[in-house]
Amino acid sequence: MATIAIPQRYFLAFQSNATVDTCIGPSGSYTRQNNAHGLLLGKIVKCPVEYLQEETTPNSCASMWAQDGSEKVPDPQIWRHYWQYPGYQDFLLFAIHTVPANEEETGWGKCPPEDNPG
Repeated sequence: MATIAIPQRYFLAFQSNATVDTCIGPSGSYTRQNNAHGLLLGKIVKCPVEYLQEETTPNSCASMWAQDGSEKVPDPQIWRHYWQYPGYQDFLLFAIHTVPANEEETGWGKCPPEDNPG
């Protein structure tokens, strides 16, 4: 994962108003995306994938970028981030998520519970 994950400094540098939140978990603090635009993030991702059908790839409103705050074994899965908003260009970005498939992800701009980071 270290070779395909985007370092925090790149994430914050790619867009002037990209921001993160500091969250607390059992192992200490970690950061998650607060504000970012996926259209711009798509220019720096390191893990290109072919287009995946919506029926087989869940759409996510979770962070497009975060450090791993979980002590659980990662369960890498590809999720889609598709966004439509009036007056803005649509974007579709695929991202690797590591929260176990049987758990719900916390939405972007929020910290998960301290006892269940992700």
